[in-house]
Amino acid sequence: MAKRSCCGGFAPRSVLPRRMVELADFISSYRTYPHTDWGLAGARCAEWLGRVLAWKPHPARALRQGPFLIPITTGCTYVEPAGGLYRHLSAIERETGVHLSLNMGFPPADIRDAGPSVTAYGETQAAADAAADALFSALLAAEREFAAHRPLPAAEAVAKAIRISASASRPVVLSDTQDNPGAGAPSNTTGLIAELLRQGAERTAVGILHDPAAAAAAHRSGTGGTLATLGGGGTGPGQAPLPGPWRVAALSDGRFRGTSPMLRAAETRMGPTALLAQDGVEVLVASIRQQPIHREVFTHIGVDLASRAIVALKSSAHFRAGFQEIAEQVIVCLAPGANLEDPGCFAFAKIRPSVRLRPAPG
Repeated sequence: MAKRSCCGGFAPRSVLPRRMVELADFISSYRTYPHTDWGLAGARCAEWLGRVLAWKPHPARALRQGPFLIPITTGCTYVEPAGGLYRHLSAIERETGVHLSLNMGFPPADIRDAGPSVTAYGETQAAADAAADALFSALLAAEREFAAHRPLPAAEAVAKAIRISASASRPVVLSDTQDNPGAGAPSNTTGLIAELLRQGAERTAVGILHDPAAAAAAHRSGTGGTLATLGGGGTGPGQAPLPGPWRVAALSDGRFRGTSPMLRAAETRMGPTALLAQDGVEVLVASIRQQPIHREVFTHIGVDLASRAIVALKSSAHFRAGFQEIAEQVIVCLAPGANLEDPGCFAFAKIRPSVRLRPAPG
């Protein structure tokens, strides 16, 4: 008897190689990005497993690969058209009895199969093909909406955030996507912070800046002490140090219990952590590089987010799991950084030559 394999738990940003689909009798992906449906994904696998195993001799399967790349920020299911595509997926699944997955792909992955894909598993090939085609058609039709997303240059984004926050009751959230450590960036660039200072932003919190040396210096100095500079010293874009004085507003050991639905860890550890302030801008500096997924990143050290006008986060999408519900508006901005938001700027060497490097506006 041939060995059968089942797979589950792929993130919706994952890249699914054609060979993997050929070899796996069942693949099921998460349906939220940020990934808040860990438990639901497991339950879905358990629900479908018996049905899939009953499809003899093995399930029929279909794979459709999209002809364009989708930037990380626009594949988020908290925004459209991504959110609507997953709702459409569920409707097709209910109507056809075919299990579907939609993966937006991970543009920084320079492999042949990079880009969005649809997978379908059904009892017959005709059923799998029809369901895959229905969802794939919706993906293609959404290309113009994907292309409509336009992150703002840092100066424009900060000006907009200041303008909105003047009459808002909740903080405006800035996504410093090009310094997102979740996509390999160092999480230590200073460009957005410099722009916030230049424009005189008030009641602003920024995080997480990965600067172990600054965190250690702040702990040596103690609360109320000062640092002469912040950041800088690395390689790549956005590494100019920011002159002080930076006042040590608060210190912590960086340990807290996070409550974001994406990652309810028993304990989050950021290492020695400091809150450094200059004029109206506070910067959360940590010793262990990570994304700001939990609001407790700030609140554990005494930052009252409800009293802040602007919150700037070094993350592309995962931050939304913890911060979207408190945001007046989310603005994706482009400050200098290693995680380029536009996949059209990547130096691909292995991707399929037919794939467009960005969605076309129509």
